[in-house]
Order: sequence, then C-alpha cells, then structure tokens
Amino acid sequence: MRAIGIARRPSSGFGGSRKWRGSREKSSTSSAEDWDAALDLLDQLEKEPLDDDLQQLLQVKRMRLFVLQNAGRGEEAAQLQAEIVEQAWDSPMLLNEIAWGIAMGDGVRDLDLALKAAQRASELQEHGDPSTLDTLARIYYEKGELDQAIEWQKKAVEQSQGDPSLQATLKKYEDEKASPPGAAAPPPEGGPAGVEQ
Repeated sequence: MRAIGIARRPSSGFGGSRKWRGSREKSSTSSAEDWDAALDLLDQLEKEPLDDDLQQLLQVKRMRLFVLQNAGRGEEAAQLQAEIVEQAWDSPMLLNEIAWGIAMGDGVRDLDLALKAAQRASELQEHGDPSTLDTLARIYYEKGELDQAIEWQKKAVEQSQGDPSLQATLKKYEDEKASPPGAAAPPPEGGPAGVEQ
C-alpha cells in the first residue's frame, strides 16, 4: 500500500504546477486556481489503481472534501460527504470524524446526515466510545434538541469515567437548559474527546 498525500503551501492552498512566488497575498482568482489545481491532482489520483483499498479511496475523497470546503464549494462538499458516509458505513472512526466535521462546519450543514453517521458509529461501537457519544450530543445540541444533547453527553461522561472536558460540556448544556429563554449560553468549544483540532 502506498501513501497518498498532498503538501500544503503556507497561506496559499495546495501545491500544483505553479511556483510559489513568495507573496503571502494572492488574489482570489489565484486562490481559486490553486483549489482547481488541487482538484485536478485529486482527479489524477482517483484514476490510479488503488489496489481495491477502501481506506485509500476514502483518504482521497477526504482530501477532495477538504479542498471543496476550503474552496467554498458547499454543494459539492455536501454531496461528497453523503457519498463518504455511505462508503464508510462500517468504519466507526471515519463516520464519527465526518459527523463531527459536519456539526462543527461553517455555512449550511446537513445535520441529519451528521446524525445518521454518528448514530451508526455509536451502534458499531455498542455505544461505548466517549468521543462518538460526545459527537452525538453535539449534533443534537446543534439541532436545538437540548434534552437529547444532555442525555448523550451524560453517556459520554459516564463512558469516559469523568473526563473533565466532557463534564464541562455537559455542564454548559445543563446551564443553558436552566437559563431563561433568550439568555442562552455560548456553545461549548473544542472537539470530541481524543480528537485534535
């Protein structure tokens, strides 16, 4: 199995055939061209045989998702997210990662797809992984379902044997529920336990 990777240039997107000019400021046209060059490179990678390795194929698709999201191509990114969830249906770690990415993303988010992915990940792990339970709680929070968010966050805390960051998130959810309407607490920060931001 060979490694697939694309090196990122500082402040300019992905590498390609054009040389870095040393300028940290590039026009939006130039940035769009950088993203297009990255997508062209990913097209080439997808045409190469990947030894029927689903993980390698998913890695290329995740790179494409990163490029589409950063290039501001939300509709294409959303379609690709659904495709990745379908192909990763038996991979709890990848499903959790995709679900968290959707929940924490900017712009239009398909929280129903995130919930579907996180629920499947949790089922595959017999509801025993604190990180996945934290993701489920966050998705419910983002959907405005605070009672469900608290229920799943409690499970995450229990499974983690009291992880302080998960406890802090639970406290924020509970505090928000206890606060009067219109005085909502700010959303909790950070990511699922064990996932670096």
